Amino acid sequence: MSPNLTDPAYRDSLRTLYRDTLLYDVMPFWLKHGMDREFDGIIASLQDRWG
Repeated sequence: MSPNLTDPAYRDSLRTLYRDTLLYDVMPFWLKHGMDREFDGIIASLQDRWG
């Protein structure tokens, strides 16, 4: 059976997953690796930075 987006419990689980992923995975990565300390701001392309 596939997930049902009309089910409030399923939507709550998705909301929790997305929030936790953003707060505990995505944001810490960008704050650690994406900050431009020379010119201030955020580096949009980390490939240029790491080779």
